[in-house]
Amino acid sequence: LASTGAYNDLSYDNPAQSYQHPEITSFLAQQEQPLRIDARTGIDALWQPDTALLYGIDDVWGVANPSLLAAYNRYWEGMGSRSTPLYDFLSATFLIGKKDVELDWSKFDLAFDGDPELNVYRNTTALPRAQIIHDAQVVSTAEEAWDDVQVAGFDPAQQVVVEAGDASLPAVSPAAGTETARWIERSGNDLALEVTTSAPGYLVMSDVWYPGWTAETEIGGRVERQPVLRANSAFRAIPLWEAGTYEVRLHYAPAAWNAGLALLAVTLLVLVVIGGMALFRRRRAKSDIV
Repeated sequence: LASTGAYNDLSYDNPAQSYQHPEITSFLAQQEQPLRIDARTGIDALWQPDTALLYGIDDVWGVANPSLLAAYNRYWEGMGSRSTPLYDFLSATFLIGKKDVELDWSKFDLAFDGDPELNVYRNTTALPRAQIIHDAQVVSTAEEAWDDVQVAGFDPAQQVVVEAGDASLPAVSPAAGTETARWIERSGNDLALEVTTSAPGYLVMSDVWYPGWTAETEIGGRVERQPVLRANSAFRAIPLWEAGTYEVRLHYAPAAWNAGLALLAVTLLVLVVIGGMALFRRRRAKSDIV
């Protein structure tokens, strides 16, 4: 009985109140997009873990559910603290915390204090959601990648650890000019960026790697499929084979979903055939009686 009612709110308080922070959500909506927040500061009673989802805001912890990817959880638990470059790689531009929260004030600034209970703090060293990296360490396994990411001095603003498997990879070289990565499209299943690179390298994204993502690049009228590589133990990297301006598109189409659609189509076809045969037999039986 105790476990059955463990998550039922039996108080007289409005259970939806902790979702209502119009001042904060309005402030975040006015910022440059896409952005990501960090609300893992012990404020669940004031800011529900799913609040970001309700307002269409990306959160470093996603939503409150048990489907947490092991590689990402290891990265989060293993990064040590918010003072490390590994935290900056998560692109959490803003952190939400209580007004007396303890932070590394050498990198966090107060950004907004218009909410009666919570403040928004800016991480001044947060890295962009997508960046071009030319210093790549190529490894074969997830364990090797994790070990390399944990090495003292690893800087995700300048370096990337790529799990290659048997994929062919570009011969990277240092940047030779201005480089940019600009978002064109963002949706649940489709992403697009315009990327300008001065030399071969990788487009590295702080979005979590997961099977089912595919990528293609278009440069000079050529469209080519590219592997979506696991980067920095849990994230994504797309090879950029030459200098120039690309349009990079990613699409999520998991194999299980496609297999399910195929199975559904076969099932419907079988039902149509069975139904047709049954109807034919019924009509034939009636004609025999006549």
